Amino acid sequence: MAYAKDTYTATGSTDLFDVSFSYLSQSHVKVYVDDFLDESVVWINDSRIQLSSVPTAGAFVSIERHTSPGQRLIDYQTGGILSEETLDTDSLQAFYLAQESLDNVVDRVSSATVDTFSADGSTISFGLSTTPLSAENTNVFVSGVYQQKSKYAINGQTITFDEYPPPGTDNIQVMSYYNAPGTSSIDTFSADGNTTVFTLTSTPTSKSLTNIFVNGVYQNKDTYEVSGTTLTFDSDPPPGTDNVEAVVHTISIASTGAFGPTGATGVAGPAGPTGPAGSTGPTGATGATGPTGPTGPTGPTGPAGADGADGADGADGADGTSIIVDNSVGATQLNVTGNGTTSQFLRSDGDGSFTWAVPNGVTAVTINNTTTSGTVAPVLSVSLSGSITGSTLTLTLTKTMSVDDPGGDGP
Repeated sequence: MAYAKDTYTATGSTDLFDVSFSYLSQSHVKVYVDDFLDESVVWINDSRIQLSSVPTAGAFVSIERHTSPGQRLIDYQTGGILSEETLDTDSLQAFYLAQESLDNVVDRVSSATVDTFSADGSTISFGLSTTPLSAENTNVFVSGVYQQKSKYAINGQTITFDEYPPPGTDNIQVMSYYNAPGTSSIDTFSADGNTTVFTLTSTPTSKSLTNIFVNGVYQNKDTYEVSGTTLTFDSDPPPGTDNVEAVVHTISIASTGAFGPTGATGVAGPAGPTGPAGSTGPTGATGATGPTGPTGPTGPTGPAGADGADGADGADGADGTSIIVDNSVGATQLNVTGNGTTSQFLRSDGDGSFTWAVPNGVTAVTINNTTTSGTVAPVLSVSLSGSITGSTLTLTLTKTMSVDDPGGDGP
């Protein structure tokens, strides 16, 4: 488990990543995407970082803590107050530096052990729990400061320092890796204070596979660049004898063996749940009009419609000759006003007009039978009205005999 590093394989869908380790300052936390430093990250909260862009799927994202190795965070002053916060910050700086140095090596070996000792100032040799392959397969720290390989020797399971380590509790850490997936090469240089470029004896495949120390202090990866076998510092390392050490790790990849025969097909798993319905596709183009079908049978007669509204009166026709049908002469045709009274008749006035009038002369004729001495004698009564002037009243009596009439006498 890394002490100060979180690594992710990007999914290509998010730029947010969590930070699981503690730190003294957010400026000590660096984010690398495929070994390139992202200098524009944004802190969402104390444990989450947002990258400057969404990394592509499969990209390697490494969030690392790089505690300041070149500047002490606490400078004690004579007569100053030693608070808990001051003491914690001072010790955490050394503690975090030791963790970071271990992380930079541990994550590149397949198996490693760490031995911790408490120096008493009078002991120079310490027994290890495992047997390192060589001094090149170890990293040693005293009070958080990396020890150059020339400062100690490895003999079996014993490490012997050139000088007595200063006393302290758990202040010596020895990391031994004995099943490395590759090899490591170590280059040592003496800085003159005016040189920033140094030549390595091997070519690192990535800057993440290098560890650089100056005067025993681990150098953050954003303080130097590697191109081929050329190591270039951002600033001149301070002068010193063999004070620059570059460790280059080479990862060995075993060759791939021949493929074995294809295994039998496994049993099919259960069907997954039905996915959500897709959205409706666009409406297709209208198809061509099909041929006209045969005429269907005549449907039943519908109910009679409502009567239509009366039409407007027609215009008056032109005057013409009218034909009066039989028995249809009335007062209108004779130009007579009114219907008259009982027993009146129409009388021509001699001027083309007609008037309702009462007739003069006979108004009624009545025949009554009388019997005298057994003889029946008819009596004729004639009623007259008005005067009959200039006229002759003629009465004609006609007897009609039946076969049963025994008489036969005429009038």
